[in-house]
Amino acid sequence: MRALAQILVIGFFLVASLHAQTTDEIQREAYPEYVDIVDNSPAAQLWRSIVAAKQSGDENLHATLVQQFKQQFPERFSTVMTVADGPVAIPSPEPGEGGTSDWGTGDVRITPAALLTPTGVGSGRSIQIEADSSGNKYASYLSGNSDSLLVYKSTDQGLTWIRLISVLPGGTMKWHSFDFFVTDSTNGFRLGFAAVRTLGNYAGQIYWLYVKDDGTGFRATQVQTKSTGRGFINPAIVSDGFLKSPGTTYWYMVYESVDSATGVCNAAITGLSLDWGQTWQLDTARSTFNDYDLDIEYKNNGDSIAVLLANDLTPTNPNLRLRQLSLANYGIGSWSQFNPANTASPEDRSCLVVNRQTNEMLVTYTLTQTANKNIAYSYTSGGGAWVTGTILTALANNEDRARADCQESQGAYRLCYVSSGPSYDTVVYYSTTALAGGFSGRRIVNEQSSASTSIFPDIAGFRQSTSAFGGGVVFAGASSTGAYYDASNINTSVRNSGDEGQPIAFALSQNYPNPFNPTTTIKFSIPTTGIVRLTVYDVLGEEVASVVDGELQRGNYVATFDASRLSSGTYFYRLQSSGAVVTRKFMILK
Repeated sequence: MRALAQILVIGFFLVASLHAQTTDEIQREAYPEYVDIVDNSPAAQLWRSIVAAKQSGDENLHATLVQQFKQQFPERFSTVMTVADGPVAIPSPEPGEGGTSDWGTGDVRITPAALLTPTGVGSGRSIQIEADSSGNKYASYLSGNSDSLLVYKSTDQGLTWIRLISVLPGGTMKWHSFDFFVTDSTNGFRLGFAAVRTLGNYAGQIYWLYVKDDGTGFRATQVQTKSTGRGFINPAIVSDGFLKSPGTTYWYMVYESVDSATGVCNAAITGLSLDWGQTWQLDTARSTFNDYDLDIEYKNNGDSIAVLLANDLTPTNPNLRLRQLSLANYGIGSWSQFNPANTASPEDRSCLVVNRQTNEMLVTYTLTQTANKNIAYSYTSGGGAWVTGTILTALANNEDRARADCQESQGAYRLCYVSSGPSYDTVVYYSTTALAGGFSGRRIVNEQSSASTSIFPDIAGFRQSTSAFGGGVVFAGASSTGAYYDASNINTSVRNSGDEGQPIAFALSQNYPNPFNPTTTIKFSIPTTGIVRLTVYDVLGEEVASVVDGELQRGNYVATFDASRLSSGTYFYRLQSSGAVVTRKFMILK
C-alpha cells in the first residue's frame, strides 16, 4: 500500500536524520511523558461549557454557546473555503449491475468499472461501505483514472444498487484518497466525506464533501489551506450522529500532513466540526513522526476521541499507537498514548472500532512474523485492561488488509481481510458479539469473483429488519476491475412470531419441515433482552452458517434459514443467549 512511501521514508531517516532512530528517541516516542494541561483561559472555559451542553442534550444552549464561541474566538477555526475550481457533483441516478444472491451462489456486482489501484501514494482503501440505522447501504469508490468519486445506494439488502452521484475533483486535479461515514439527521440520513485531491503527487488538498441520502444537497469546502512544501493525504472520518441529536452532532476527521515531495508525514492532524462541516477546529494528535494508516473513532464515554496510527521510527519494525483525548480538552489539552498491539513484530495496516453501546474498543492489524503476514487484534472492554496481540489467523500464506466494523445500532463486531493467492486474493469474513469469546462464522466472501491483490475490502454491519442484523462486504475484483458486494445473511430472516404472551423460558423448537430443501423455519423464545446467536454446525463441529447474530428484545421469534449453499447431510443448530445454550439436529436432503 505504501511501498514507494516506505522506500522514501527509509532513505529519509537513514540519510537525513540518523538521530531519529536512536534508542533514546525510540523510547521517548513509545513512552512519552503525559502532561495534563489545565487551561483556564476564557476560550477554554467557554469550550468546556459547549461540551457540557452537548452532553446534556440542550440544543438551544449548545447553539447559543457555539455562536458565541465563533464570534469571540474566530482564530480557533480553520479558514474553510469554497474554491472556484473545487469538486463538482454530477447527480446520476443510474442502476448498478445487481446480482443473484450472496454467499456461494454469486457476488452482486455494483459496477464493472475499474477502481483506483494504490501505487504508494494512496491508502489502498479505494472502495468503502457504510450503512444507516434503517439498513440502507452506501458504497463509494474512486475510479481507476482518479477522476471520479462515485456513490451508490441499496435499499434492498444489497441486491440492487443505484448510483446517487459522481463527484469530480475539479480543474486538472485527481482524487488521491478518501473516507466517508453515514449518520442520522433530521428527515433522513447524511453522508460526510473527507476527500483528498492532488495533481498526482503528495501535495494533497483536504476537502469536506456532504450529500443527503437521496443524492441532493451536495456541498464541498476545503478544510485546511495547503502551505508551501506540505500536503494533506489519507484521511479518516466519523460522526457521533447516531447517539446525538442533529443540533449537537459533531464530525471528526484525521489526516496526514506530509512533505509534498516525499510523502513523509510529520503530523497527524485532526479536524472537528460543530456545524456539519461549515467550519473546522484543528488539533494535532501527534507530530514529528512519520505516522500513517490513520483511523479515528468517537467514544460516547465522556465524549472523547481516539486516533489510531502506525509509525516507522524504526523503518523495518512499524508499531501501532493509540492517541486519546477528551472532547473537553480538544485544542487545549495533551493526548494520551498507548500501544494497543504491544508485540515485538512489525504491526501496521490497522483499523479502529468502537462499540458505542458498551464503549469497548477493537483494534485490528497486520502482524508480520518471520516474513509471514497474519491478522491480529487487541481489545478493551469499556475502559478496562487491554487484551493485546490475539491472533485471528496464522496460515502459511499471507493474510492482510483487515477492516472491521461495529454498527451503532447492533453491537456485533464484523471483520474482513484478504488471504493472498498466486494470481488473485480471497476475501474472508468473521463476526462475533463478544470479543472475549473470539471471532467465528468464517466465510469465503468472493466465491465466484476473484479479488484484487492490492485494494482493501471493507465491511459494514446493517439492520436487516426490526430485530435482525447482518454484515456486508465490498471488494474490488481481480486487476482492480469491478466493485462487488456480498453479505453474511441476505437469505436469512428473523421476525417476531406473533405468538401471544411473553416467554418465561429460553426455548428452541424443532425446525419445520425436517428434512428440508432448501429452506426451513426455526422457532425460538428469548425470556430476556440480550445478544442472541443462532448458528449451524456440521457433524465435525465446524460453524457453517450464522442465522441470527445480534441483540433481540424479549419475545417469541421465527427464523427462516436458507441452506442453498450447503450439501445434503445432518447438521446441528444451536441457540445461545445470556449464558443459556440449547442444540437440536436437522437434515438437508437435495
